[in-house]
Order: sequence, then C-alpha cells, then structure tokens
Amino acid sequence: MDGSDLARAGWPEEARPRPLQLFLSYAAAEREIANTIATQLRQRGFAIESTPSGATTSALPRLIETRMLPDSVVVILSPDALWSPVIAEEMRLAAELLGGQRLRSVFGVIAASLKRGNIPANWPFTHVFDATTSPMIAMHDLDAALRAAGASGQAPGVSPWLRHSTIPDEQTTRLVVPAPSADLADQNTVRSPSVYSGARRSAAPPISASADELGPPTLPTLPLAGPDLAANTSASKRSLITRRTLLSTGVVAVASALVGAGVYRWRSSQKAGPLPGPSVRWTYSIANRPTTLAMGLGNDLYVGTDDGRLIAFDRDTHLPRWTYRANVAIAPSSPVAIPGAVYVSTTDATLYRLSDELAVATNEQRVAWRFRLIDRLFLRPAVGNGALYVSAYFNRLYALDSQTGNIQWRSKATFNPSSPPTLVDNRLYVAAAKSVYALDAATGATIWQTPDIGTVYASMPIVGGVVYVSSLARAVYALDAATGEQRWTVATGDKVYSTPVIDEQQGVVYIGGSDKYLYALDAASGALHWRQVLDSPVSTPVLANGRLYASSDAGYLYALDPSSGAVIWQYAAGNGIVTPLVVGAQTLYAGTVDGYLYALGIP
Repeated sequence: MDGSDLARAGWPEEARPRPLQLFLSYAAAEREIANTIATQLRQRGFAIESTPSGATTSALPRLIETRMLPDSVVVILSPDALWSPVIAEEMRLAAELLGGQRLRSVFGVIAASLKRGNIPANWPFTHVFDATTSPMIAMHDLDAALRAAGASGQAPGVSPWLRHSTIPDEQTTRLVVPAPSADLADQNTVRSPSVYSGARRSAAPPISASADELGPPTLPTLPLAGPDLAANTSASKRSLITRRTLLSTGVVAVASALVGAGVYRWRSSQKAGPLPGPSVRWTYSIANRPTTLAMGLGNDLYVGTDDGRLIAFDRDTHLPRWTYRANVAIAPSSPVAIPGAVYVSTTDATLYRLSDELAVATNEQRVAWRFRLIDRLFLRPAVGNGALYVSAYFNRLYALDSQTGNIQWRSKATFNPSSPPTLVDNRLYVAAAKSVYALDAATGATIWQTPDIGTVYASMPIVGGVVYVSSLARAVYALDAATGEQRWTVATGDKVYSTPVIDEQQGVVYIGGSDKYLYALDAASGALHWRQVLDSPVSTPVLANGRLYASSDAGYLYALDPSSGAVIWQYAAGNGIVTPLVVGAQTLYAGTVDGYLYALGIP
C-alpha cells in the first residue's frame, strides 16, 4: 500500500508511513524520460517534486524556504542537463544541503551517452547509474539505493561515481560541440504552481497502468554498484542504444520494469536541440604546453610555450603571423603589446622587446633589446611615460627606457617585489615584503606603505581612487589610492592568488579564490553580493559581453551571470586550462595542457 491506499483504508494520518520525498532534476529536453521515471517511482511509493519543465528558476529553493525538504535528489543526466543553469543551481543547493546533513543522497541517472570529463566534479553525486545500457537494471539499483538511503539516513557503501565503469564516452573525436541557438538569459521565467502546494505533502496517487498496476514492489537489498555491467563489454557495445540513436531513428526502446511493475519506456518524439554553451570556432595545435596568453593590438593574439616560442596569431586566419624562438620557456607573465612591439620575458630571467613587424627576416633581428638578470623571474611589466616598469620577482623594481632598455632607476636590492606593478597617474602601485607601496613613477620614491597584509602575487587594479588587493593572508583589501588607508577588508576561505576584476558601472568586485569560490563583493563596502562554488580553485575571471567568464584548476570553463552568480554554461576543454582567459568579440580563447589553443564562440 502507498499513502493513498492507507488513507482509503481509514488509517489515521499520524500512523501512516511517511513516503520518501524525492526531488527530480532534469533538462526540458528530457521531459518524457523524466515523466517515465517519475511514474515508475510513484508506483513504488515515492513522492516526487520537480521544477516545471522549461522553467528558468528552480523549485528547490522554495522547498527549502517552506521546510519541505526532499530526502534525496535524483538527476537525469544528459548533454542538455550539463548545460542547464537551473540544474547547476540545484546541484549547488544539493551540495550545501548534503554538507549540512539536511539531504540524504544525490543520485544521477545517465539517460544519454556522456563524456566523463564533462560531468562537473563539483556535482555532489552519491552514486551514478548508467541507464543507456540497461534501463531495467539502472531503475532496479536506483530503487534499492533510494530505499537504503531512506532507511538509514544515508546511502551506505556508496563509492564515488567516477569509479562506475559503465559510463560510455560518446565523443570519439575532438571538439564535437553543438553551437548554441538561444541565450538562456533571454528566456522568460516560468513560475508554475507546485503539485504539492500545501504545507504538508502526501504521496502522489499511483498512475493507472491497467492490470500491471501492482503498487510498490518488495525489493531485496542490493549493492549500490549493481551488477558488473562491464563484464560483457563487447555485448554491451553491440546492443548499446543511446538517446541520440533513438532520436535520430524514431525507434522506441522498451524494457520490462521491476517485478512486473509495468512497462519502462524511453522515448522522445523530438530531436535534441543545440546546447546553450560555447561552440568551437577553431583550435590550433601548439605541439607543446602553452604558458601564457594575451590579447595584442588590432587582431593579434600572443601565445607563449614551454619550449620557448612566442607565437603571434592572427585571429581571423587562425594562423601564426610570426614566431620568435627563445632558448627557454616563455614565462607565465602575460606579454604586453604596444604599437610595433611586444614585451615578453623568459624563465631564464631575460626580458625582451620584440618587433611586431612581419618584414623581420631572422629570429635574432626580431629582438630590439634584451635585459638580463641572474635567476630572477620578471613579472608582467607596466608601460607608460616612455618607461617600462617591471618587477624582478623578490629582488628589485626596475624602470627601463622602453625604447632602449637602459635603466632609468631601480629600487633597493631588499625591496623584494612579489606582484606586477600598476601605473596610474604617475604613481606605481606594487606589493613587496607583505606590504603594498605607492611609489613616484619618475624616481621610485615611496609615497606610502601599508602595514603587513600578507604576500600579494596578483596585479592590483585601481578604479575610482581605490586599490583592490588579493592576499595570500586569505583576504581581499580595498585601499585608498591616495593614502593607503584600508577602506574595507573581506576574509576568504583560503589564499587568494587571482587578480580582482572591477565592474565600475555596477560597483562590483569579482575575485576567484583557492577555496573554490567565485566572489562578488560591493566595491564601496565589501559587502557580499553572492558567491558561487566551482569544482576547484578559481583563476582570475574575465568580465565581457555581459557575462563573467572563469576557469578552474580542474580544467572547466564557466560563464556566469554577473548579477546572481548563476552558472549559464560550463565546458571541459582539453585536459586543463593553463593560460589566462582572453575574451574578444564573441570569442573566448584559452590554452590547454594538452598543447592546444582553443577559440570558443560564446553566445
């Protein structure tokens, strides 16, 4: 009997067994599959809640606010689900609920072949079941796992989903990503009434299934990993019917359900729509690990490599305009371009001014001048006033003539700069020896110095008379540019290596942290607007085209809504992002550890 059967039998409400409450998360394209799974679960006695199909906001926050929390969350996994900002928000909330022990488990059901690496590592799955090879076994194991989690308050004996050996890799060639058709941000928010709108929920009545309607079956307790489906690998490959196959052929796959509980159908009458994520415009094999990436003047893009090449790319032709070959790796600090030249440094403590002209005949003729130290890495220089200001890492700050490379002035040997300098209004702002300094750009004389605020590695942007500083002392600072006085300080969960990004029009500071959070802070007060957890430590974000773009140490690219922090899309490129992100006209550029330069069309 389920809850409605007990009610008809006259049982008092307080004596009835409470049905397990489930939240079903799915993309709009999987509506029919979701209805099938919901029907099967309801027939087994579970109460189901979900976000209405097509809605752009999740119903899960409402359940949290009204204290009608589900026991478990079940996610239908497909390529559409991976791009869905609604599901991304539900996964973020599920992670918080699991961390606070307010949710028992999160299970995934794979409804279409997926590439393993594209499933976000920060989605908090207790376990994932592959339904592309055997829907019947997947449903059987899901039922058993939900009941086990409901009985014990947690899911016993579970293993990380990455150990599940039956997830097929759909993509057998590189970079097969559908182009976007519409921006999700342009969709109207749909707020549909919930099926369970009362203050107290009861199990939904079973859906009629003629003579097959038997109610919830009694199932034996099974190991959550289920049978070893990989044991018959060749047979599985021959019989594999994916959702894409069904959509392209119109065939309806039918598998008998558990213990005679009806027919389990996987069917879709519509073709899968394009994903609301980036499209690959082009890739270029650098044939070595890239070390840095920067936008140049005009149409240039500069890429440094681990084998000592600086490549100037033409973004229209996707081909190198010229290449300079140094003896050692190009340093991670981004190149700086000016009309006719580019400044770049190498890991052997050499700073170069290179000609940007195509007419240069030889490799050595491209070098206008070089400035060499011993065992000191140069950080990204600042250019202005006819000078090049550059920090020799934990050594000195130099002012060089930008045309000749001659020294104009240099700091004391004990200055020990740790950050690149920022030049604003004839002042240099630079971090050294755990303090921030304001220096006279003409002489190098100290104007002001802060107390110890921890080591600072990142550039310090100055906007509206305020210096924004990220520190390894687990904090973000706002300093008065005129006096150095602290306007506000915000503590973070871990060290901060990334550069703050300022939206001057909205008055917001964006910062990525080693605590895996991307923060949005009020520029005037430091108040937290929002923070979004990603899969791993977050590098310096980029604000462009009304979006916030970020990459993580685990190799994911993210596009977020700057006003809310909601993830609009995410993308796994290569085997990890190792360069700064660069955004041009509707294109995002990134270099990956496997030696490729990616140009992604962004909606």
